[in-house]
Amino acid sequence: ISFTTPEAQPPVISETFCGSTFTQPNGQIFISWTFAPVLGFTGSIEYEVDIVQYDSLMTNANEAILDNAGPWLYTQTTAEPFLTLQAEELVQNNATAAGSYAVRVQARSADPNDPIPVDNDGFSVVCEFAYLPNGSEGSGALRPIYPHNGDWIPFNFIPIIAKFEPEGTPYTRFDFHTWMEGASGTP
Repeated sequence: ISFTTPEAQPPVISETFCGSTFTQPNGQIFISWTFAPVLGFTGSIEYEVDIVQYDSLMTNANEAILDNAGPWLYTQTTAEPFLTLQAEELVQNNATAAGSYAVRVQARSADPNDPIPVDNDGFSVVCEFAYLPNGSEGSGALRPIYPHNGDWIPFNFIPIIAKFEPEGTPYTRFDFHTWMEGASGTP
């Protein structure tokens, strides 16, 4: 006799959370999800929640999660299908908390000897949210401030000056793309 055990679907993060913007500097960020293990699983389930900040002008939430080599900006293991994150925790882990964040939840057995068969290794679809306290519009992105877009610079070896918005530390990655064009499209 042979039979196939279907795998459970990974956690599904609440649609009301995905795409949300949180503005309270001392507020709570509530993340919830649903998960149903395969029929007959009697072990304990734990969830790992990973959060990373990213620049929405340079990448998207999914790439931010997949490209992040760690350490995660925030990671938490819980036995409950929700997590209440204090906004201050983002600030403690990153001096410039304003910006876009990607979040992913993984469901797994609390006992490594009793695994849960779950599609996608138990990882949810990546979800994003924004934290913009006090009306901040900063994205944590590197922005060129000189030369301005469209400026004509009549000399070689121009200085390129850039700054992070909003200014602050720590930044864990420096990725800056620029190009030059000559008059009439000649290099």
